[in-house]
Amino acid sequence: MKKVWLTSLLILFVLCFTGTHSSAQNNPNTLSWDISIIPGMAVADYGGASRFVLGADTRIQQRFAKNFAWMVSGGYTHFSALSNGYIHVKGGLKLFATSAVYFAGEVGGGEYTQGGEVFIYAMSIGTKAGKKWDLSLKYEDFSTFSVSDPQFAIRIGYRLSR
Repeated sequence: MKKVWLTSLLILFVLCFTGTHSSAQNNPNTLSWDISIIPGMAVADYGGASRFVLGADTRIQQRFAKNFAWMVSGGYTHFSALSNGYIHVKGGLKLFATSAVYFAGEVGGGEYTQGGEVFIYAMSIGTKAGKKWDLSLKYEDFSTFSVSDPQFAIRIGYRLSR
């Protein structure tokens, strides 16, 4: 299973690099690429242990209509209380309510670093801050067959493509 996720991440990074060759400002249908840091707080109580969650990802996106864009991301998230993290790949859609405010939904999968698979779904509301920054408030749930570890997080993204 690890080979599947590593292959998916490799494909994602290749797509990211191919999307940086044209200007997103001049053509709204151009791929854009960003990286982010995602600090958060787990909803579950881990018996007094820290509920801090820290993640990072890279994302490509492309508008396919005036108010819609598709996106694909891959990254890593670590739960400090569990001394465990997971590598993930997600896909989703953004709906732009205005030119700067959007709603997004994502689904995907991953693998815990200490073994086991996870299904992931997330919802967020975000905004563009300047020409390069993307800020969003995010609810994300990581569920296996009987366990759910949701978190609330802030995604701070920086666009690398032009």
